[in-house]
Order: sequence, then C-alpha cells, then structure tokens
Amino acid sequence: MSDNLKLIDFDQNVFDDGYNFVCGIDEVGRGTLAGPVVASTFLIDKYAFDKIIRSPIAGIVDDSKKVSKSNREKIYNFVQSFIEENSGHCIYKNSTVEAEVIDDINILQASLLAMKQSLQSCTDNIKYNKLKCLVDGNKMWDDNVGIDFDTVIKGDQNSFLIAIASIIAKVSRDKIMVDLHEQYPQFDWNKNKGYGTKNHMEVIKKMGFSRYHRKSFQPIKDLIKKIEIKSL
Repeated sequence: MSDNLKLIDFDQNVFDDGYNFVCGIDEVGRGTLAGPVVASTFLIDKYAFDKIIRSPIAGIVDDSKKVSKSNREKIYNFVQSFIEENSGHCIYKNSTVEAEVIDDINILQASLLAMKQSLQSCTDNIKYNKLKCLVDGNKMWDDNVGIDFDTVIKGDQNSFLIAIASIIAKVSRDKIMVDLHEQYPQFDWNKNKGYGTKNHMEVIKKMGFSRYHRKSFQPIKDLIKKIEIKSL
C-alpha cells in the first residue's frame, strides 16, 4: 500500500467508526526565528471526503515538508475551489499567533492556541453532530471539554486531512512572510520564510531585529545578550 493510501485509510477508518464529520488540525512555523505560527483546521463530512479522495490532488497530498512548492500551491488552490463547490460539506479556517504572543506564552502554548482558535473558527455557531478532531502531535490544549479528539503523532504523515491542513497552513504562512518581506526586505523572508539561515542571522547581527522576530528564541536571545543589537 502506498503512503498516500495509508493517509486516506487512516481517515476512512474514523468515518467508518460512525462519525459524520472529521477535521484535521495542524500548525506550521514553530521553528522559525521570525513571523507567526499559523494553524489550519480542515473540516469535512463523509460526502465531500469521498469526493476529495478521488480528486486530482489526492495522489499528491502528503506531509507539507515532503510536497514541492508547486504541488502545495496546487493543493491549496484546489481546496479553495473544492470548498466553494461543496459549500456546507467542508470548510477550513486559519489562525495566526504573532511573535509577541509567542515570546509571552512560549511556542508550544502559542501553537496549541493557534490550533484551538482555528477549530473554534470552524465550529462557531455551528453544531456538528458526531465530529472527530484529529490533532497533529501529542499535546492538546487544556480547555478541551466537549471536543472529541485524537492526538496523532506525526499526523501529517498519517492522516490525509491533517496533511491537507498542514499544506493549507504552510502556503498561508508563506504568503504572510512574503508580505512581511515588503516591510523588511533585508531579512529575505520571501526566501527563508523566517528560518534562521546563515544570511538571516548575519543581517540580524549587523542591522538588528524587527518586531516580527521572536526575541525569546535562543539564537536571538543570545545575540541580544552578547551584542548590542537594536530593534528596527
């Protein structure tokens, strides 16, 4: 069985357990030095799930880190159209948590907050009967009473819906970083997306950091202590 079919079968088994709706939840941007963490929830019913697993993008859905940029964008654009064509049967929502909040509550709590908020955006004012939430990782936010969920370690490598959520989040965050690049072109965020590349670190040492940098993250935290670098 191919890895892709394993992803589909994982979620198919959840529907087979009697759930009417299943959602995949994932986040991206935990390891970057700049920019927000972005989470996405992709929620779908059995009718739309049966359609999307037979769609042109089904064979290329995988962990976002394994999917090429062009295929990520193809999947992202397809999902936009698919949701429009199947209104009422599926939805996705993103949530972003900015660097300032990450510094305040730490990256784990910021990631959980982003995932929680993206799910809430999908379910606000709507009661989904028999909804199962598949959450990437091994942690869940604390106030989860009333949520039927499973945490899935390496979920984007095991669940088709989590993989789609990871791709939506990745493409969405990349777009944010390209926009932020317009404000601070010296950091090359259009290319490094906020990760701590050698060039990115050299620019921080030379020119200082921005309000979008995570000052609690160890590389920048060390630089602040060792060198008089300024905030731009």
